[in-house]
Amino acid sequence: MPCDETILCGRRVCAFPRLGDELALADGAAVHRYSATTGECKVTHSLPPAGGAMEVSYARNDESLVVCRPYTEVLELGREDNRARLSGNWMGEFRTVRGDLLLEVEPSHDLLLRMADSDVPVMRLSGASERIGVTAASQDGRHLAAGGHEGVVYFWDLQNPNVLGKCVGHERGLRDLCFSPGGGSILSLSDDGTVRIWHTATRAELLRFGSGRERIFSMALSPDGTSLVFGVQCDEGYGLQIHRLGGHRDLLKDLDVSAFAAH
Repeated sequence: MPCDETILCGRRVCAFPRLGDELALADGAAVHRYSATTGECKVTHSLPPAGGAMEVSYARNDESLVVCRPYTEVLELGREDNRARLSGNWMGEFRTVRGDLLLEVEPSHDLLLRMADSDVPVMRLSGASERIGVTAASQDGRHLAAGGHEGVVYFWDLQNPNVLGKCVGHERGLRDLCFSPGGGSILSLSDDGTVRIWHTATRAELLRFGSGRERIFSMALSPDGTSLVFGVQCDEGYGLQIHRLGGHRDLLKDLDVSAFAAH
């Protein structure tokens, strides 16, 4: 599936809903929603002028899309297209074991989680030694991962404010993060052009995608862990790669974290 370079320049410009029945792709002028089974474009949301999407995610039971744009402009695209401006420290809204929470970054590098209608933090997460630029929550809402320009992946158990662990190995800063369906592994996309899969319990690197010749610029993982989508640059060409994980599915979905941790 060919695609334009503008699709690949953001942080998270392709995303799956929780059911995995479609794929949202953003370019400089619109967000397109495709059927995950047929590849047919179902809906196109036009974006206002002045900058493309920096990040795309699903919200409100997957009925709408949240599109982050430059200068902290946030668009909600659904039945009614809305626009709001949030703090420049805003990092997104996540479904967690503590409810649907907004996440903000403090100058101290701590992360604050709060309700949308309150300025009082529900939780403060500490332990990051850099300003956070990308974040992700696990599907069960219990864990949060974050990273920045140093390429380190930090992650927390949202029942404990102290950092649970770090994954170190990327050569440049992080562009995107996501958890596997069961939360046993974390996928990280870096400006070094690679995607790496880390085991949550041991912080070991399990798999690596991308190389000097074939660099990855964006990624999305289907909710069931069976399809991994990359926006790639190979030589002078750009395109999408869709990986049917096959034998690696168990690595992403059914990894027994407790068994690994015991060794």
